[in-house]
Amino acid sequence: MCTILLSSYIGLSEGGEVKPLSLGEWNKFVEVLVANKLEPSIAYKDELTTLKNIGYDDVFIERIKTLAGRGAKVAFELEEYEKKRNKCNNIS
Repeated sequence: MCTILLSSYIGLSEGGEVKPLSLGEWNKFVEVLVANKLEPSIAYKDELTTLKNIGYDDVFIERIKTLAGRGAKVAFELEEYEKKRNKCNNIS
């Protein structure tokens, strides 16, 4: 779920201020976390100060916080997508 929250456009409004992590940003983020014996799930825990301690700036941390905080909206959109997919499968 963390990958979807941080690196997908699901649940983001068009033209929104926060952009998901690009593939390169995601890979670098995970690389830094692994090097510090951390996991990506840190993004939706109250341990974001740990990101500051390993060198991330406030702008990046706020971006991660915003992206990770849209879990319910992403879950709802994925559920809607699943319903539409099931309807299409029933038509065939």
